[in-house]
Amino acid sequence: MKEWNIRLVGLNQNMTQAKNVAGMDPKVYLSLSERPDPSWIKIFERELASQPRQVDKWSGSARVEGPNIVFTCTLAEEKIQGWIEALKPAIRRANEDRAKLGQGEEREAQAAASKSALEELAGKLKF
Repeated sequence: MKEWNIRLVGLNQNMTQAKNVAGMDPKVYLSLSERPDPSWIKIFERELASQPRQVDKWSGSARVEGPNIVFTCTLAEEKIQGWIEALKPAIRRANEDRAKLGQGEEREAQAAASKSALEELAGKLKF
């Protein structure tokens, strides 16, 4: 069973926009420790959407792009730190829920293998 321990590892300086483009706040890219799978992303998005929003600290939405979480924000340290603190619980829950989902998938695979073995055995028996 895969252990899910995806975490934020830093600001992706190569991807983060250093200035506003067309009057919009820059896109900020935070690197994840690994690229999450689609199930993890779905859980993360659900968890983030369920959190109460602190408009004075952060607003808008974040999304996963490859091995990054992306959001639009001014490049003020306190704003980005607010996002980081808001993202951590959603990431933690995504890891926990994805691991549980993985356990279910593992049980299903074991059950399917057992069923297949029984079918094979039943086919070999002569009555």
